[in-house]
Amino acid sequence: MNPLLFYSIILVLCLFIISKSADYAIGAVIGFAKKTGVSEFIIGFIIVSIGTSIPEFSTAVMASFAEESQLLLGDLIGASIIVVGLVLSFTVMIAKKIKTKQKRTIDYKTVMVFILVLLSCSLMLIDGYVSRIDAAILLFAFCAYLIIFWKKEEKISHMKKEVKFKKIWQDIVVFGGCIAALLLAARWLVVSAVEISDIIGIPKYIIGLLVIAIGTSIPELTVNIKTAMKGKHSVAFGNVFGSIVANITLILAIAALIRPFKVPFQTFGISIFFLLGFTIFGLYVLTRKEITLKQGIPLLACYLAFVAITILRGF
Repeated sequence: MNPLLFYSIILVLCLFIISKSADYAIGAVIGFAKKTGVSEFIIGFIIVSIGTSIPEFSTAVMASFAEESQLLLGDLIGASIIVVGLVLSFTVMIAKKIKTKQKRTIDYKTVMVFILVLLSCSLMLIDGYVSRIDAAILLFAFCAYLIIFWKKEEKISHMKKEVKFKKIWQDIVVFGGCIAALLLAARWLVVSAVEISDIIGIPKYIIGLLVIAIGTSIPELTVNIKTAMKGKHSVAFGNVFGSIVANITLILAIAALIRPFKVPFQTFGISIFFLLGFTIFGLYVLTRKEITLKQGIPLLACYLAFVAITILRGF
């Protein structure tokens, strides 16, 4: 069989396995959260967002072990851009309108957390090197994010103090099995992406930014479409920005702890600025009561512009 065709089939199969495994893992996590009495606010901003970031996590870990920093960065930056530019815009187009300011959820503390997280990550990427010290700072930022949101959760939810194991054991088994499948699929995803890059001469960062990033973002898109159709806007909106935080703090930090890596600014500079622009737009949205098609359509147009610029620069 032709090597290009063989590795292309492997790549598509791996993306399919990652997408389906993530879907089941997210279902298990949400099921566990509901059984413990966690509110939709936390389900969206923390639980679902971390769950939908599992594909990026598995890919980042395997890319880090394989010393493929361009694939790693391409996937994390590309996925974070896609979450706002593509996932949020599609969600708005389906729901027509997403309420962002709901009672006792979004406030100035939320905005400040996003600003601090964005600044800390951006400085490390622009610096040109992500060290283990940088990783520790990113983990601290992620922990601060969790603490602030969890304190808010204690005020607005009715969490159960005790949950019987027999009610949650199935969720735990499903989640564990999905993680194993994700890591295995991510391993071969990285291998196939590297081989395809070498065969046809496409830069690895482009495969990461566009191909792998879109594949690993399918869970976010699936979750947001389902929640938007059910009118659960807080879950959909929280998933978008929670995923960005998880990608650029938790997952980036874990990858750097495994193996610190360089960030070639000449390669990722434009992508980083696009990420900043999309995230700043997100912060602007946090200050509004709702997001409509007036914001959703320009978002999609900006993402298409990002794709066009990335492809032109790569060739």
